[in-house]
Amino acid sequence: NSGINAAYGRPNAYLNKVRGDPGFSVFRLNLRSFLSNPWMWWLVGVNQWHMIRDCGVHIRGTALVSKERTNAHISVHHSTRCEEILRQADFGFPVLKLSNRETRLSCDVVLKETNPSRIFDSVGHIKSIIGEEMVVAEPLSQEEIRDRGYTPAARRVTHYPRDGELSQTMAEDLEGVIRNGGRTITHNLRLRKILVKEQGGDDCQVSRVVWQNVETGREESTAVNTLYTSLGPSMNYLAVGDTESKGILRKVRERMGFGNLQEPIMYAAAGSITVLVTVDKGQVPEEHLRMFRDHKACGVKHIACLGEREVSVGGVSYAVFALQCTSGGHFPMQHAHPEPPLNHIKSVLEPVLGLNRAGVSYDIIQLRSCARGVTALNCFRVAAPASNLVMMYGLGGLGMAMAVSNGLLMKCVMGIRGRLGRGEISADQYASSLRNSSFGTVPHWNHSVPFDRDYTRFVDMGTTRVPAKVLFRANKFFRLMKFIKK
Repeated sequence: NSGINAAYGRPNAYLNKVRGDPGFSVFRLNLRSFLSNPWMWWLVGVNQWHMIRDCGVHIRGTALVSKERTNAHISVHHSTRCEEILRQADFGFPVLKLSNRETRLSCDVVLKETNPSRIFDSVGHIKSIIGEEMVVAEPLSQEEIRDRGYTPAARRVTHYPRDGELSQTMAEDLEGVIRNGGRTITHNLRLRKILVKEQGGDDCQVSRVVWQNVETGREESTAVNTLYTSLGPSMNYLAVGDTESKGILRKVRERMGFGNLQEPIMYAAAGSITVLVTVDKGQVPEEHLRMFRDHKACGVKHIACLGEREVSVGGVSYAVFALQCTSGGHFPMQHAHPEPPLNHIKSVLEPVLGLNRAGVSYDIIQLRSCARGVTALNCFRVAAPASNLVMMYGLGGLGMAMAVSNGLLMKCVMGIRGRLGRGEISADQYASSLRNSSFGTVPHWNHSVPFDRDYTRFVDMGTTRVPAKVLFRANKFFRLMKFIKK
């Protein structure tokens, strides 16, 4: 739309949309990049098939599968296991934060006048898929909305009291646990190669990994017992065999996706904005500060409070809030387009928070691209091509919502994949374990496993032993010739 408006000489209409329409800039397609990658056409086609399969034509009763076979039935339930897993793990410090009166950690904010029943129809539909008890939605009254400090731009606010968030210092806290246990954490390394050795004739094990130190540019090698990798969108091609070849053929092979052990990934870059909001406490009532603490979703535009601090300047007390805002998706591009962040700031951030009113000011501290990768299924993928290697990729915008559950799932897969490599279970039993969430003994986990869904839809079953078949086929041939000669 933006390109058409500008091209036809209507820049004012375009600018008015960017400034005033919160639903204007949601997703943006770079046509040149899309057309230059043929495998993306396949990805989009398969994605639309999955949408029709699960949702039909967005009319109840038109879906092609039962609710128990939809993505949401598995993925949303998977995400909600976070609280139970953390309770069992008991790190000794708070990792999960839940909503309270001062901070609502999950709110839907409606800015445009729409049919209010649409929100609750969506909530009801989700409840019907994952269970009534899993979703609790509490609409705030108009009096409650204003008492929290929301401006009239917020037409409706719905709070989800059962939702929470992971601590923003979780990564640093857990690194401290690792170091206190005598382990080492090394940063600034980029994975380049995964070296494997033969196992049992038809499988393989990872023996070493080769890294590139991004500070020095030098390659380093590390021996490994097990390898867990959570891959970002830049890791979108994993090939077996010759990794040293260069030239046109290699580039064509990668562009077309030939020989890739991963499902195709499409870049979906969002704009990530860090804003510092300063509030004069003499001009804004204390109870209105709760609105700045709330974590808000306005469609696909999100606002989360990272922290707050009270400062005093010249005898005047100020409350300072650090807010993280994300907006839109730029497909299939590694970097965000400036339109979604501008649309977020002008049509959502300023009007909802009242950033232009007396006693409130703000500064943009950082604006960067938040690169994400999505698969055709629009959910995470798990691959275990070697008996001691588990990879997770294609996380999209799910991020921290699934981090805890994903970590335990990778441990579960590592356990059954190792037993498959050692010949303790068959390929059919491996698939059955994933289908029934019957993982048995899980490495480094002495508690119950709270999963009960069929995960085969999210696991790359076809690549389980591909590296061994490709790399060690010649070894089998030479052993056969040696046997015949004897």
